[in-house]
Amino acid sequence: MEKLKIARAAEVGLSTLAQRMRDEVVALRGVVRSGGFIGAWSRKGHSD
Repeated sequence: MEKLKIARAAEVGLSTLAQRMRDEVVALRGVVRSGGFIGAWSRKGHSD
């Protein structure tokens, strides 16, 4: 946020930000979910 000049760290209150965000979600009976990630794992077969 500082890099984009949106807000300074002191204005955001980083030390309590996570708790304040959690409190707001709980108060609004909301849900927070992270982005969905799809992955795959494979092995290349041996050619004998």
